[in-house]
Amino acid sequence: HTTAKGFPDGFAQSLKEKPLPVQETKNLVVQPADEHAMKALIQNYSEEMLSRDERRAQPAIMRLTVIDDPAVIPFLVMAVQTGDSGLYVPALSRLGEFDDERAVDGIVQALTMSVSARHAAACALAGSKNAKAVDALVKLKSDPDDSVRVTVAQGAARSDKPETREILREMVDD
Repeated sequence: HTTAKGFPDGFAQSLKEKPLPVQETKNLVVQPADEHAMKALIQNYSEEMLSRDERRAQPAIMRLTVIDDPAVIPFLVMAVQTGDSGLYVPALSRLGEFDDERAVDGIVQALTMSVSARHAAACALAGSKNAKAVDALVKLKSDPDDSVRVTVAQGAARSDKPETREILREMVDD
């Protein structure tokens, strides 16, 4: 007898009682053999993303967000600039993973957009390792939307940077 997900009954409980041991983890870094082909691929995905055809745009943004190459940053910024939540939400999330000022600059563009864009930007900034992200996060500490301010506070609480402690002190009464 199996559960709906195809695992035997009691499997989840057995993992709680006796977790699977992990010996080690490794990061896999893949370098393209042909830089020109990679740039062409990124360009092709970005053109599909910016097309007005949602059937092409959605798969294209998903493909761009899994490419671990700073060359995608300008195209992800273009996705933010579209104002289309189907594009800017994954783009903002991915931009927050780059330790690159261009990525933070792209995230900052969403600070004047809709509540959902500002919330996605706050999440991206809170998770960013770039030093410039803290300055941008400070701009959101008095956002009119509660969910954005909560995200800012949570991001500040997770950080060990002294600047974020100041954000928390100022937000304590919010």
